[in-house]
Amino acid sequence: MRVPAVTIAMLLAAACVRAGTGEALYAGDLPIGARLRGDAQLLPPTATRCINCHEAGPGQAPSSRTYAPRLDRETLLHPLARRGGPQSAYDEPSFCRAVREGIDPANMLLRRSMPQYAADDAQCESLWRFLSHRASLQGVPE
Repeated sequence: MRVPAVTIAMLLAAACVRAGTGEALYAGDLPIGARLRGDAQLLPPTATRCINCHEAGPGQAPSSRTYAPRLDRETLLHPLARRGGPQSAYDEPSFCRAVREGIDPANMLLRRSMPQYAADDAQCESLWRFLSHRASLQGVPE
């Protein structure tokens, strides 16, 4: 069965929109409601931008501008020991669990300072696609 060129173009356009949505979510251009673990109050959108804390390069110490590890293909997909736990790697379901519940793939709690986001499935998928395809600062080819 032959797929019409229009259908292929529509699928490609939808994939680009999803990737663009992931980048916009990461940068905070599209805010997602979030709270700190154990707190019912919603955080202001400027405090929940992923980019606020996750722009440190791999292995770099946190600075006044960065607090958490950079999120990219290398840090998400390759097995790493995190916060004293066993080595683990993310996939889309474990990434979405971390974003929503603050629990990593090795069932370790993320820091309380990591907001728990009210991300729906489409937002989570878009964010995962953007970050899991993003090249690391160490020159991993795309």
